[in-house]
Amino acid sequence: DGPRRFPQRQFQNRNFNQWGGYQNRGPFERQRFFRQRRPVDPNAALSKTRLHLGGLPYRLTEDELKQVFKDYQVKEVVLPKLRDGRASGYGFIEFNTEEQAKKALDEQKDLVIKERRILLAQARERQVQTTTPAQTSASSSGTEPK
Repeated sequence: DGPRRFPQRQFQNRNFNQWGGYQNRGPFERQRFFRQRRPVDPNAALSKTRLHLGGLPYRLTEDELKQVFKDYQVKEVVLPKLRDGRASGYGFIEFNTEEQAKKALDEQKDLVIKERRILLAQARERQVQTTTPAQTSASSSGTEPK
């Protein structure tokens, strides 16, 4: 009769399988189908007023983060989210002045939020988009700019 075979578990989305978001490409090879990370330019200048926060709790809100940095002059707080709306676990905080950013970086070295140790570092400057609006509209219409 041979070995008894059980049917494979069927998944709602064909891309998701038993490896939690990996797509099987061979007996031992797995390939991620999620969006690839953008390469980080190691030569990019560090921002003077912007800090990167790593290891943030997933349920942290922008208001809670502002409350942690209430002693400093905070200009903007950014907590990126994934496509499905979940928190990504990192964020950025921008201060009004360079002195405030340095003061926060020095004083908050051992920052703990909701029992998680937060990694604080200077953020890299935002990269400027290299395409112009004319190139973007021409590429979407299928014609070359003249």
